[in-house]
This record gives sequence, structure tokens and C-alpha cells, in this order.
Amino acid sequence: MSNGNKYVGEFKDSMMHGQGTFYFHGNDKFKGDRYVGEFKDDKRHGQGTYISSNGGKFIGEFKDGQRNGQGTHTYADGNKYIGEYKDNNINGQGTYTWANGDRDVGEFKDGKLSGRGIKYSANGTIAESGIYQNDVLVTSQFIDPNSFARTTHSASYIGRLRAKIKPNITFSDSLLKAVEGNPSAEVEVTCSPSGKIESATLIKSSGSSDWDQAALNAVRKTEALPRDIDGNIPSRLVFSFRPRD
Repeated sequence: MSNGNKYVGEFKDSMMHGQGTFYFHGNDKFKGDRYVGEFKDDKRHGQGTYISSNGGKFIGEFKDGQRNGQGTHTYADGNKYIGEYKDNNINGQGTYTWANGDRDVGEFKDGKLSGRGIKYSANGTIAESGIYQNDVLVTSQFIDPNSFARTTHSASYIGRLRAKIKPNITFSDSLLKAVEGNPSAEVEVTCSPSGKIESATLIKSSGSSDWDQAALNAVRKTEALPRDIDGNIPSRLVFSFRPRD
């Protein structure tokens, strides 16, 4: 590449597309960084790992070149965040663990606790809980820790679940030809503590009733989900299914 960067991987229509590794060799703040994972139309898109030259590492989901979805970010200073991202920033539900062992668990907006949250001391005791705005406790109240514990998951978990569900998708070539573009059907799944799927609900249509039904049927056929790396099973998950992925 003319800017000194390097890409090794798959292409489609002369664009980075599929699995690959991108090395940042240019003379800017990203020099020495690298990304290993999925690409689509010249952008990071799908599951991937971004390794910073300073020792930081992000493992998770990307969309249109940005962190979007579930992710785990281990920072160079020892801090760590596991949870949801949107628009390349910490947005949604997650757990931020400080290098000293303190933890912030709850709802985040632009990297700060904003909404329901719990702050834990390093010894595991609750320091405070309630409603936060920009990391500041504005209303003190009891928050049930279990309301968060079963809905967060590691960055690799969604990829493992997709790999388990995908073989159950049945969608013929003739039906695929009738679908315009690559629309997403979003399915909300609730699970019992044992991992048994209790419900699967379409919360966003792809615009194709056939693909929507295929996605729902695949989840229901799966019946049960495996445990995450910490032994837990989230009580609620949202999956996005695209017919041409």
C-alpha cells in the first residue's frame, strides 16, 4: 500500500473481504498496530482482534470499521472492559474492571456509567449502586447484581453461538435469490440457567418473511446454548442473522 500499511488475506472485487491481517506501518498514531479478523468491503467487519503497539488488545465485533457489538478490551495499563460497544465506544451493558481490582458494572454511555450501575471495591463488596450520569451517582438505590450478571458475556461467546446455530439454518438458493441485498433479521433469545432456549422472538424484520422464519427456526432447532468461558449463560441475547454472511 502507498501509505506503508500491509494487508495479507482474502479479497473480493479488489477489496479486503473475508479473513485477513492488516498491519499499520504508516507514520501516524496507529503505527505498529495490527488487526486480525474479518473484513467486508475494505473495512473491519465481523469478529476480529485489534492489537495496539502499546500492549492493549480488543477482541470482539466490528461493523463498518468500528467496534460495534460485544467486545473485550484489555488496556495497556491493566484495566479491562467486557461488554457492549456502539459507534467505536463503550455503549450498553458491561463490566469495567480497574487494575486495582475495583469494578463498575452496569449501563454505559460513551465510556462512562450512565444508567443503572453498581460499583464494587476490590474485595468484592458493593461500594455504591443506583442511577449514574457520566460516572456520577445521581440517585442512590439498591440494584440487584443478578440483573447484570447473566446478561454480559465474553467477546468470543457470540461467535461460538453463531457457529452452533448456523448449521441449523435452512434456506434454499431460490429463496436467497428473492432477497434483495443482505438484510439483517434480529432475534431475541431468552435462556434458562441451564442454557435451554426458552423463547426466540423476532425483534427486527429483515424485510423477508422467509429469511425471518429461517432465522427463528434455526434458533429454536438449536434448543440449548453452551456456557461462556466463565461458566455462566446469559439470560438474554440478541442475534443478527444475514442471508449472505
